[in-house]
Amino acid sequence: MGQRGRAHEARRRAELPHPRPPRPAVLERRRRRQAPSGRLRPLAYAEARHPFGPYGEGRHLDRARFDATLLQAARAAGARLHTGRVRGVRREQGRWRIVTGDGSVLSAVHLVDATGRTARLVRRLGATPIRSDHLVAVAGLLGPPVTGAAEPERTSLVESTHWGWWYTAPLPGGEHMVMAVTDADLLAGSRLLEPEAWRAQAQLAGHIRDRTARWEGPLRGLRVPAAGFARAEPAAGPGRAAVGDAATATDPLAARGIVTALATGPVAARAGETGALDDYARRIAAVHAEYLTAQAAQYRREQRWDTPFWRRRR
Repeated sequence: MGQRGRAHEARRRAELPHPRPPRPAVLERRRRRQAPSGRLRPLAYAEARHPFGPYGEGRHLDRARFDATLLQAARAAGARLHTGRVRGVRREQGRWRIVTGDGSVLSAVHLVDATGRTARLVRRLGATPIRSDHLVAVAGLLGPPVTGAAEPERTSLVESTHWGWWYTAPLPGGEHMVMAVTDADLLAGSRLLEPEAWRAQAQLAGHIRDRTARWEGPLRGLRVPAAGFARAEPAAGPGRAAVGDAATATDPLAARGIVTALATGPVAARAGETGALDDYARRIAAVHAEYLTAQAAQYRREQRWDTPFWRRRR
């Protein structure tokens, strides 16, 4: 968290092994590296320096292009895309029978729940959501930048305040995502659900104010997604596994949503093929517990505020 006079700009990484993002998923090509052949090869993601982060440079992805790249790779590997909601799912004679909203019936040996924090499929099948807090984010979009403004920062920024903390990061097209993160029961007192009060609170946070000063136009799309730590218990069972946020979700401070999805996907696949889903579930629980410990240590670094939000985390 930030100390007075500076903000903590950090890039965090997941402890599970994770692959490098596919090359076409770029926010911006900003730098080049020397290839072994001696030729320059372009990086396929934006790199931004995080001076206070222990892991060096971070990466910002264009999420839409990133997802499209993954879908293209899946199709090239033989996957077929079916769109629509799942209306029903049950296991029959060692196979899953999935009924979609349009009445289509799909059959599969393995079922993977990648529905995000809601973990809709594994919850239907008996998994219990275990929540460690009730963190929420009041998120809005700002942008594009004022015409003629200086080149915007391309790092994410975290700044603490008495009711929680702010987070901001650039998006493709010049917009900026800005989130006020606090506990659900503290929203009413902070008035963060009111656009004008949200803006006023942002102006009181010096680093956030400076970072967003060059963006013009009205605040767009205030929404309130859940942002706390949660996991599915168990994360796997006979013929099924939860991956990504459906298995273990952390707050935005951990910045590990994409890498967790990329890490847990292949691990869950191997576990399903080798009959090691129980081991996979135990591993997910252990990794989640490790991040809870790391989260507590990170929050204890902020000692300025003697308020309900911070007292709960000490």
